[in-house]
Amino acid sequence: MDREGLEHPDKWAVETFGTAELGDLRRTDRLVKMATAIAENPSASLPESMRNWADTLGAYRFLDNPSITHEQIMGPHWMSTRQEAMRHSRVLLAADTTDVNLSSHETAKGLGPIGRGNKAQGFVAPLMKRGRGVRFLASVSMRLRCPM
Repeated sequence: MDREGLEHPDKWAVETFGTAELGDLRRTDRLVKMATAIAENPSASLPESMRNWADTLGAYRFLDNPSITHEQIMGPHWMSTRQEAMRHSRVLLAADTTDVNLSSHETAKGLGPIGRGNKAQGFVAPLMKRGRGVRFLASVSMRLRCPM
């Protein structure tokens, strides 16, 4: 996300996720609405981002929809990141990860062990950020680690 995207998250969300093929235009609209809200306040929880119960419930239903895959959601973002990278002679992708601990959420499914032991449950979120001096692309990708 560049400076323009930071200043206009609605425009960024449309450009980034507006081409997602989710089988129904209303699903794409929901994704764009969610991305806009999350980009406006990235540190907020999903209910805080969505602002009201109807949008929060819609977001949870969207994320729980078995006919929508991670690849369908992230595909347009991956493509725009690739296209942006191709416009520059040098691109720096600095990567790191963070553990998201969901141990206190007893009903959460599909979690795997995180941290140094097997007691904590959650997922690992790889993070990429852009750097100084060269074009640097920001990307966040979340992946569930499931126990074997």
